[in-house]
Amino acid sequence: GSGTQILLLDQSTFTVGEDSEVVMDTFIYDPKTNDGKIVASVKQGSLKVISGLISQKDPDALTVTVPAGTLGSRGTEFQTIVSKGKTGTLLIGPGKNNTLGMRPGAVLASNKFGKTLLDNPYSVTSMSKGKAPDKARKITRSQLKKFNKKIILRLKIISLSLNDKIKKKNDAKKSANNKTNTTHQYLRLFFICFINVIFLKVKYLINHYSRLWLIRSFVIY
Repeated sequence: GSGTQILLLDQSTFTVGEDSEVVMDTFIYDPKTNDGKIVASVKQGSLKVISGLISQKDPDALTVTVPAGTLGSRGTEFQTIVSKGKTGTLLIGPGKNNTLGMRPGAVLASNKFGKTLLDNPYSVTSMSKGKAPDKARKITRSQLKKFNKKIILRLKIISLSLNDKIKKKNDAKKSANNKTNTTHQYLRLFFICFINVIFLKVKYLINHYSRLWLIRSFVIY
């Protein structure tokens, strides 16, 4: 099916790629203190995460489980793709010396065989069942295209979906306006006919009683 984007109450954003199976296992959030916990799982497909207020308060409070292990988000933006038994994970940012003064992003990919920390923007690692995560490395152009393709497909689908909804909404509004205008025209026509009938009736009565008055006057005189 088509992809979608989910905005959580703590302002975390989950972008789910098309034909993906993603489950929100846990979402606990206290808006007064920004305390909470997020646990999601990706069975297959693509998930892009931009962490929100929960991760700002506690960088270890957001976890994504994948078939080969877990991904611990440390207040960051990252994307993971689960396909053919492998999990590829890309750290997008922010970097250590970002101009926004944000906490540097990091993702810890781990399982019982080992762990790998991604702490440089556009570094990537992959995991397979029964093996420790690969060492962090700079993403290649072909790998980046693969990650971006998942998001582009989703954006196209969402854009088409939104355009369809807007078109349907406008068509419905136009149809409703046409119905309203038609109703107004019928009411106007009915009112005009009603006035004409009343006018003709009054004219008839005036003529009728005028004749009677003339006849009566003639008889009297």
